[in-house]
Amino acid sequence: MLRYIRVDPQKIKKIRRKGLESQKSYATLTRATKAKKAILVLDTSRLNGTRYIPLEAILNLSPRYLRPREVIAGGGFVVRPGKKEPKVLLIYRRGAWDLPKGKRDPGESIKACALREVREEVGITSLKAIGSLGKTVHTYAQKGRFHVKKTYWYLMTTSAKKFTPEEREGIEKVKWVRWSKAKKRIGYDSLLAHMEQVEDDVFKAVKGMK
Repeated sequence: MLRYIRVDPQKIKKIRRKGLESQKSYATLTRATKAKKAILVLDTSRLNGTRYIPLEAILNLSPRYLRPREVIAGGGFVVRPGKKEPKVLLIYRRGAWDLPKGKRDPGESIKACALREVREEVGITSLKAIGSLGKTVHTYAQKGRFHVKKTYWYLMTTSAKKFTPEEREGIEKVKWVRWSKAKKRIGYDSLLAHMEQVEDDVFKAVKGMK
């Protein structure tokens, strides 16, 4: 598990030599990217159970300090009524089931980003956003730098009957899946947690579609 801690930038050289003596103030992913201080990425599996943070547990100091980069994205819970529960549109990409989403283009609103990305990834034009479903935050490493990705989600509907997976984005399948089954299939813990968080709102909205 990755966590973040804020430190004085002037102490980076000392920390690189000796590690860090205190782990009092972990930062959330959201707060970390807004902080003016330096942000260290910690691998908690390498902590030794004491207040001391060893150098090998700090992932973004070698060979030089790299501040985590913030990425803004938008995505959609595309839903429709089912016999007993809503169905949600899933995509299969890189060996895991996911929801359609993608990075915001410069100057683009988050809602416009979410609609565009969903249209592109599932290959449709008919799509409508009917409400906000909050955001998820997760981190990943790319080209030696840690990225903090904030994805803003929208509840969406479509009248489309056929879908064309966006192959250039590695999407192999697009499929309607019952909500309860989708929660078992989804490949990311942060997204599963968000599905559980918004479940009541989704079920209420879909009930009104019937």
